[in-house]
Amino acid sequence: MEDYPMDPAQDQLVTAAVVALAGTLGVDTSMVEVVSQEAVTWRDGSLGCAQPGMLYTQALVEGSRVVLRVDGADYEYHSGGHAEPFHCPAPTE
Repeated sequence: MEDYPMDPAQDQLVTAAVVALAGTLGVDTSMVEVVSQEAVTWRDGSLGCAQPGMLYTQALVEGSRVVLRVDGADYEYHSGGHAEPFHCPAPTE
């Protein structure tokens, strides 16, 4: 498998997610492990994190999914469009 340089925009999203999680948990960013990161096309405006009773735009949205780990617990962050990465505790896709 070849190692390709990361897209700078994706790198910024990962960094933003790491900083957000560290701030939420009150830990140093060095405690946050990046488990995975991928570009995704979300099938609607929920960005893969639909909430019951909410309506979302029915359009494909380019975005990303980042999985982070702290002390053995995984945290999934989603982004898309102009949205900053946000924690998605119950992914729907």
